[in-house]
Amino acid sequence: MIDAALAAGMGSMLVALASPLRALAGAGLSADALRLVGLFLLPWAAHNWFTGRDVRGRLIHGLVQCAGDLLWIALSLALCVEHWAALSGIGRLLYASQTVVVALVLATKLRALVSVRPTAALASA
Repeated sequence: MIDAALAAGMGSMLVALASPLRALAGAGLSADALRLVGLFLLPWAAHNWFTGRDVRGRLIHGLVQCAGDLLWIALSLALCVEHWAALSGIGRLLYASQTVVVALVLATKLRALVSVRPTAALASA
């Protein structure tokens, strides 16, 4: 559920503040790309909320969430590597910290999925 709030907050912030964030970052994604990422995060937040309400009954949704987080981390790392020299100090902090936060959220999701997997397997037996 925390992931839903984080995704909704970040999505709203990216939609509303894409241009100033792009200017602060100094490089990386364009303001339009940041806005599109923000728009994507809003339904993603709803999916996080839906999945988090009953992970046992929505195991496939939890796996989709983990795959999405892995993709986010991979793309963020690639973006950091590609644009590191051109990013401002704030840009480096923004891109690197959101990558770390998503990695921590992924670790939490994986822990939750591992803890419910045996229960889901027993229920289907």
